[in-house]
Amino acid sequence: MSPPRVVYIGRGDPPLLDGRVFEQAPLESGSSLQWRGAVLVFGQGASVLEELEEEPGQDGSDGAAGAIPDEVAGRIRSGLLADLNLTDKQAVKRWRAAVIASEFDSAACARELLAGEQVPPGDTRMLERATRLQRDLLMSAHQRGAKGVRRRARAATRTGAAYVLANLIAILIYTLVVLAVMLLVRVEYGTSFDGFIDRILGVFDR
Repeated sequence: MSPPRVVYIGRGDPPLLDGRVFEQAPLESGSSLQWRGAVLVFGQGASVLEELEEEPGQDGSDGAAGAIPDEVAGRIRSGLLADLNLTDKQAVKRWRAAVIASEFDSAACARELLAGEQVPPGDTRMLERATRLQRDLLMSAHQRGAKGVRRRARAATRTGAAYVLANLIAILIYTLVVLAVMLLVRVEYGTSFDGFIDRILGVFDR
């Protein structure tokens, strides 16, 4: 192709381009493909793929094991892209429908969402969302079991006590305002509220 591109068509564990899964992507000088323990680098000038020699003791199983972290990173990144609306919105809609229909394929989903990535240069939303996700996962164990129940109960107690206290303060303020108004009317106009209060008390005496 001109300009050169790399296209993956097949099943099973896909190759990685510069450590990321793909369906199709542009090839640049120095781009590297990792697949089944081999590393292929798009060369200079002649534009050919050259297979690099494996390190001593490296075999296909090591390559497969090394691809697992890349798969994990790719799937997490694709989820962040979907969460932040930074990828193909139609693809996100299709895969959400697939989840509901119990037809979800995580590897295929990750490939498609990563291929449609739309992250503007210098955008930090992915990093910020990843940081929050990391924190939530780190603290998830503390939200489960008896400790989590006790923490939620303490939080609810603090929230309930704060609510009651806030209402008591509000009632006190309103009462003081009413008393201040009554005193002002008494001083300025000589109006007495004794009869009004007596009539209210008389209702309860019946």
